[in-house]
This record gives sequence, C-alpha cells and structure tokens, in this order.
Amino acid sequence: EKVSIVDEFKCLQRNKVSIVDEFKCLQREKVSIVDEFKCLQRNKVSIVDEFKCLQRNKVSIVDEFKCLQRKKVSIVDELICLQRNKVSIADEFKCLQRNKVSIVDEFKCLQRNKVSIADEFKCLQRNKGYYYLLIYCPIFTSLDLKIADSTHNLHISGRCRKHHSIIIFKF
Repeated sequence: EKVSIVDEFKCLQRNKVSIVDEFKCLQREKVSIVDEFKCLQRNKVSIVDEFKCLQRNKVSIVDEFKCLQRKKVSIVDELICLQRNKVSIADEFKCLQRNKVSIVDEFKCLQRNKVSIADEFKCLQRNKGYYYLLIYCPIFTSLDLKIADSTHNLHISGRCRKHHSIIIFKF
C-alpha cells in the first residue's frame, strides 16, 4: 500500500526520529528534493532547519537555492538564513544580485569578509554560468568598477602594490 510522504514524516516524528534519518529514508526511496521540501513545508519545519538538514546530507547550495526560489522565499530572508547557517559569500553575492544591490556594495561585502575574489567568482561561474577572464593578484590597493550600458558587459579591474592587473570580468 502506498503511504503518503506526509504520513511517513508524521510517523517518523511521532517516533522521535531525527530529520537526518528522515531524509535518508526519503533518499533511499528516491524522493526528489522538491518533494522533500513540500513535505517539510506541510509539516511547518523552519527554513533554517531545512538548510541544516540539507547541509548535513551534503545537498549542494545550488539545489538549496532552487528549492528556496520555488518556494518564493524573499531574497532578504534567503540571505539572513544563509548568514545564520554560515553559507559562503558566493551565495550571499547571488542574493545581493537578485535583490538589485549595486556591484560596489557586492564587492564591499566580499572585502569585509576577506574572501579570495578569484575563488568566489569561480564558484559563481560554476553556479550561474558567468564567463570571465581572470588575472589575479591577492593584494588590493583599489578596485575600479564600470558597467558598459549598451553591451551589458561588466568590466572590473584593479591594481595591487606591484601594479598588476587583478581582475577583468566580462559577463
């Protein structure tokens, strides 16, 4: 007899089985992440707990974001949730972009967190399909950010103490 996922969860919860084990059970049954989230929603599990559960089960951040987007969670809430769960700046960056925060503010965020911009943009490229040329030097003295209006290209360059070009992005 086909038992609904909701009933399975209720049964697991009544027996005080951890969310990790609940997900393992769902995964063994080849239930999609979308259905797992729908089940969590029906059971009123918080987004923070959903993230913790996904992280414990090594589900990719890309899938976590797709789930949040399908659930129409506000960008502000996504960012707060990510920050509480110590998710990488690359994903905070994606939130800022969807929320139409200026490029300058996005970079200030990266700088405050002392993150390698090379690594962060490699991550962004993997997750969102950016194309870029990168010439990297880790020691900043300045950043120059320009947006070309007609071509919709973003050009970012910088200088270090040895006068190397740091970054030239085009996406």
